[in-house]
Amino acid sequence: MSSLLAMKDVFFRYQDEAPWTLQAMNVTVEKGEWLTIVGRNGSGKSTFAKLLNGLLLPTEGEVIVDGCNTKNEQALFPIRQRVGMVFQNPDNQFVATTVEDDIAFGLENMGIEPDEMKARIEKYASLTGTQHLLKEEPHRLSGGQKQRVAIAGVAAMEPELIVFDEATSMLDPSGREEVLTTIKNLQQQGSAIVTITHYMEEALQSDRVVLIQEGQVMVDEDPLSFFEKTDRIREAGLTVPPLIALQHQLRERGIPLQRLFLKEEELMEQLWILSSTT
Repeated sequence: MSSLLAMKDVFFRYQDEAPWTLQAMNVTVEKGEWLTIVGRNGSGKSTFAKLLNGLLLPTEGEVIVDGCNTKNEQALFPIRQRVGMVFQNPDNQFVATTVEDDIAFGLENMGIEPDEMKARIEKYASLTGTQHLLKEEPHRLSGGQKQRVAIAGVAAMEPELIVFDEATSMLDPSGREEVLTTIKNLQQQGSAIVTITHYMEEALQSDRVVLIQEGQVMVDEDPLSFFEKTDRIREAGLTVPPLIALQHQLRERGIPLQRLFLKEEELMEQLWILSSTT
């Protein structure tokens, strides 16, 4: 079965003769999968994101979305219907004076019928926890609320894949958690997800983690395998999540954890079991 998205031997640079921003990139995204792209600033993560729906085109190689090549100009409109983008600053995505009208904007451009439009607005406002904000002005909302409204507007168009390009980087921890909960809800509804981030905690919740260094894929693994090797994470200039660092410290002190746990409650349960048997 073919992947929803496949990046094949992609090289990219912004100008002729300039150094490669990305090189020899081979990455796939499967239907319903949550893929997290991590890397320090300047590693090429945001360039990678813009290649996924044709905002940028490969200098060499190809990006295939559900059978469509982004280099085919006639395929760009259907590709952008399949791949939605949520960016770092939600204010840049608002186009209407109320939340409801903002969610409706993309649907109107798609020619969605009024009854279907109303149903989608209600569905995705509920899914993103913004149903009580529909009559509010987007610019008066908190950072987390703004980003969830931006997500609702993209999700309502029902793309198969939603790309979040540093979408939590401007938020406080509370707002970040709100957005991550929303992303998980979207995945549970069947959307494929790509998150671009330098917050390593976000990778704990995904299905796969890809580490980009100097424009190249250095690691492509499931989270359990990825977080087993903390030295590699630090060498890449990234911070090991406290939950993972704690477990490595416990192991060093001789506490026999069965495996690495990606959720705090699972670790607590394991420690409770160990304390009950000693």
